[in-house]
Amino acid sequence: MATAMAMAMPVAMAMTATNEVSEVLWVHVGPYGWGARLLAHLRASAASLTESPWCATIAVATVALRFGITFPLAVVQHRRAQRLRHVQKLRQAWRATLSAQLAAYQRRAAPSSSTVDAGLQERPAWQRWLQGARVALGRPPAHASPSGHAVSRLPRSARDVDEQLAAHSARLYSEYGCAPAQTFVLPWLQIPLFMAMSWTLRRMSGRMLADPSAEAYLAPIAGWVDGGCLWFTNLAVPDPTLLLPLLIGITQVLTLRWGGRVLAVLSMVLATQVPAALALFWWTSGCVGFLQNVALAWWFPVPPQALPMPSSSTAARSLAAPAAAAPLHPKRSIEPRSN
Repeated sequence: MATAMAMAMPVAMAMTATNEVSEVLWVHVGPYGWGARLLAHLRASAASLTESPWCATIAVATVALRFGITFPLAVVQHRRAQRLRHVQKLRQAWRATLSAQLAAYQRRAAPSSSTVDAGLQERPAWQRWLQGARVALGRPPAHASPSGHAVSRLPRSARDVDEQLAAHSARLYSEYGCAPAQTFVLPWLQIPLFMAMSWTLRRMSGRMLADPSAEAYLAPIAGWVDGGCLWFTNLAVPDPTLLLPLLIGITQVLTLRWGGRVLAVLSMVLATQVPAALALFWWTSGCVGFLQNVALAWWFPVPPQALPMPSSSTAARSLAAPAAAAPLHPKRSIEPRSN
């Protein structure tokens, strides 16, 4: 009898944890019920979470989502960014060499030839934009050969330099699998997940009814009012000490460095107006993102973007043997198409 009761207790605890969300699922979160279901099933599947407050469930779910979905995307994006910086060095060598070849041709050309070539330097803006878009996607320009290579002839105008550089760049982007448009779109794929979870936690924390004449509140789910910990014991109201917003801002500054100072300030101000459950989700997500960036920066180091323009002699050597460029990491060379 005692054994049967002991076996039934975890089941009852799991059902209780699931009912905490399922009984108000569609009232609070509507069509985004998958986020609440995730929290409920995670809370019901682990006995330690069933007995712990809701803040532990939110933190564990945030870490699981970051490592299960966003971390693989971050690894792919970081490796592509590493290869992209390597390709940028080769592009600088191509540009310097083509510019030197153009300058040598213009010194040898007759004044009449220079006058004729001057008319080829400018193209309509929409053509330049279209060529840049094709190169950013890793596709060869329309003037390139079917194999993706530019027509092998000495440049006679600035337009020839741009066209040949675009063809060489598209070939390098395709060979190394690091087209800029595809590389920088990966981090934006995690925004819908972040917004959906934020909206779910906000609805689970309770809200005013849509009818302005109604004075009643839509109460938070069971266990939400006393489901906090440490200094924020109530997950349904903003942190009264403002310590969570401060921690969110510090994490944003550490993660985004100089470029994210404005975003860090806005996050702090916004976190003072949202329930503590949502602020806890933001802070946990920011901490995981910071540790993720530190690990990726150590494992896949990316050189600075600002690089000095090589001289003509250095560019000529790089153009003759582009494969001899130095790798970005002493233990791992940059290999083409290694997603």
